[in-house]
Amino acid sequence: MKIDNLSGTYTIFGINQDEDRSTYRGILKLNLFANNRVEAAWLIGKDQEQFGEGFIADDTLVIDFYYFDDDQNKYSGTVVYKTLSPTTLDGFWTEKNGNPIYLGKEQATKH
Repeated sequence: MKIDNLSGTYTIFGINQDEDRSTYRGILKLNLFANNRVEAAWLIGKDQEQFGEGFIADDTLVIDFYYFDDDQNKYSGTVVYKTLSPTTLDGFWTEKNGNPIYLGKEQATKH
């Protein structure tokens, strides 16, 4: 995927980094900004907002992300997406304080 084609809105489906392997759905918005860096914003479910910045190299997109829980505790991690096609990203993620036995998974399809 060329970085110029990356910007846009994606529907996401994911599996959490937990023993239950619970699932989630949401929206991912990707935008380009200075020096070909990527800005990301997720809306998981109806109200969980997450934000991040990253870069794309070859066919791999890497984003460091963060979010706050209801008590304003900050969580952070990294997601790595492989481009499967011009409209599909397939990724895995881990949070800094997540269970290291499991990786989260996420697939994003561009609208």
